[in-house]
Amino acid sequence: MKKELTILSFGAGQDSTTILYKIVLDKAFRERYVKGKLLVLMSNTGNEHPHTYAHVDFIAEFCLLHGIEFYLIDHSMGYHPRNWSTLQDNFRIYDTVMSVAFPKVCTDNLKIKPLYGFLDHYIAKKYFGYVLAQPPKGKKYIKQFRKKHGTIQVLIGIAAGEENRIAKSNNRLRKAMQLDLFKKVRIPRLTWMDNCITKIYPLTELKMNRHACQQYILAVGLPLPFPFNCLMCPFASKIEILWLYRKYLPSLRNGLATSVQSLENLLAQKEILESRAN
Repeated sequence: MKKELTILSFGAGQDSTTILYKIVLDKAFRERYVKGKLLVLMSNTGNEHPHTYAHVDFIAEFCLLHGIEFYLIDHSMGYHPRNWSTLQDNFRIYDTVMSVAFPKVCTDNLKIKPLYGFLDHYIAKKYFGYVLAQPPKGKKYIKQFRKKHGTIQVLIGIAAGEENRIAKSNNRLRKAMQLDLFKKVRIPRLTWMDNCITKIYPLTELKMNRHACQQYILAVGLPLPFPFNCLMCPFASKIEILWLYRKYLPSLRNGLATSVQSLENLLAQKEILESRAN
């Protein structure tokens, strides 16, 4: 018998929270976007704001009340990549800092990889009789599910007006498929994700921007989460930095101290290498 599976990639922000509320409260929305079993999955970066964790606690109870499986994927569960247990631990291990000038590797390592690692293990146990505590390798069971039941729907919270975030995620395939008159045409090699996952963006399809999400949440009378990045995120806006200064000054100072120390260490290493070269 064919089984269907829908995942809500939950970030505890306003966009993904709107999707969850609409799944529960809006029958037409639920029938359109939820096929088969629903899982709500969130990966813990270990560096979220206290109010974000408070909202996650509420969401866990909200899902339990409505019979929805919710999982907060913590590094202790074994799905995070090595040396990426939390954002701050990665800084400490590699004596490094993040920057808007560098690739945003934290999203991949602290959110995407743990989520799909957990999902592969969940599918292995739920649908294929896997009994080992150790997670399987290579997304084997996601691939098997695709072969037997079809692709897995993943609902992603990106609001209307932020479609550039979707475009960035599709850059690899688009570049590979571009016609170059001076080179041999390349046929892009599809990854397991391309083959097995169908990404859906309900808010962009429904033309719901961030303000519309906020208005919807307020209208239904449920908690409205704060729109924030991680505590130590270099992509934080000026308003977010001001908020940190006013509300979580110790966390801000800790992040700045970590950055300053790492930069000083890098400069010291540079001086050593230059002295050796001379």
